[in-house]
Amino acid sequence: MRLVTICAVTVLMAVALLAPGCRPTQPAASTAPPPKYVEDRPPEPPPTTAPAEPEKPAGEPGKEQGMPDEEISELENTVILIRTGKGDVLCKLFDDAAPQTCARMTQLMGEGFFAGLTFHRVEDWVIQGGEGRPPVTQTIPDEVNSNQHVVGALGMAKTSLPNSATTQFYLLKKPAPWLDEAGTYTVWGQTIKGQEVTDAIQVGDRIEKLAVVKERGAGKPVKWPD
Repeated sequence: MRLVTICAVTVLMAVALLAPGCRPTQPAASTAPPPKYVEDRPPEPPPTTAPAEPEKPAGEPGKEQGMPDEEISELENTVILIRTGKGDVLCKLFDDAAPQTCARMTQLMGEGFFAGLTFHRVEDWVIQGGEGRPPVTQTIPDEVNSNQHVVGALGMAKTSLPNSATTQFYLLKKPAPWLDEAGTYTVWGQTIKGQEVTDAIQVGDRIEKLAVVKERGAGKPVKWPD
């Protein structure tokens, strides 16, 4: 009799647990929006298990890497100098592809804005600097164009929000095709001399100055700053 009673109680408990009102409830799905990415920097490369692509020659696809001054003067592009404690980097600007970015950044160069700032981010594929003290709030519109994130590319750092670039720029030590795929980053120049300087930069290295050394237009002379 006791055994029958125990069995009956066990069956009743099992039925109760299976009843809809007694099943353990799942936690309610969160309706809060995901946090926004607000850091002023291009994102890391996505994780991959595929073999890494072979590095492209510095400055590809341009043919001007390491060219002498007389050839630089024949470029149609504006050419700028990024002077660091490790040496000089020369970049030709994409005046037509990113006119607002080039105009704003060369304006800041003329004001001496970048002198004394540092490279605060250095990784195996990128260096980044140009953060003002205090940070500048005036933004530059995105000017996404056909120029790619190859070795030596000069781009504008920004947040995840549209049109959020200000003064921070980056130079690539390796190709970054995921930034092209993102379709939100402005490439506004390309290294033509000094890729080895970019490769040698470390966190905290000082930016001595950014300056225009050749105005837009073929035949303009290269004018080195003091």
